Amino acid sequence: MYVQGHKILKICVLPEDPRHREIDDSLRYSLMEMKTSQDDDYQEFVDVRFEAESPEEFEQVIFDESKLKQWLVG
Repeated sequence: MYVQGHKILKICVLPEDPRHREIDDSLRYSLMEMKTSQDDDYQEFVDVRFEAESPEEFEQVIFDESKLKQWLVG
């Protein structure tokens, strides 16, 4: 998870076998933007920022600090 104020980028990794995924047609790796309210731990879904089936492609995004900061600040 990456956090900036009340914005959160949350990593979600689904099972390798697509038949075992709860969400049809979903890709294995997702980076979702969530938000919280002040004095509340509840996380509300905002948007899917990135999805990939490839772990290498996903790693390129989650280790790109400038891109992550852009999503959190923007």
